[in-house]
Amino acid sequence: MTGCRVARAGAVVLAVLAAGLALGLAGCQLTRQNYQSVSLGMPAERVEQILGAPRYRFADEWVYTRDDPRDLVKVSVYFDAERRTIGKCWRNPEKPWENHREDKVPESRPESGGGARPEGKE
Repeated sequence: MTGCRVARAGAVVLAVLAAGLALGLAGCQLTRQNYQSVSLGMPAERVEQILGAPRYRFADEWVYTRDDPRDLVKVSVYFDAERRTIGKCWRNPEKPWENHREDKVPESRPESGGGARPEGKE
């Protein structure tokens, strides 16, 4: 009888873990396919609908990363003064053959301390 309860409890735990994993994967919007759906001239609101909320919002750049610290993919989307997409960049140091730059993407940007602050932060 206790063996049945343990087995049933184990099955419930596995079901809950599987459901959590499925929800986690469903919420992941930073995919190569979604990145490729972002086009030049697209408004910032549409970019956010496709890729989700960025990890960092700067005045002219949104930066996306995945939540898994082992996944080093970094995506930047660049905007003009009218908040229209003027460039985008996909970086993956583990798979450099996947790297992609399109249109107005700075050659190099300071990773920190460049004076640019995320929107709404002082």
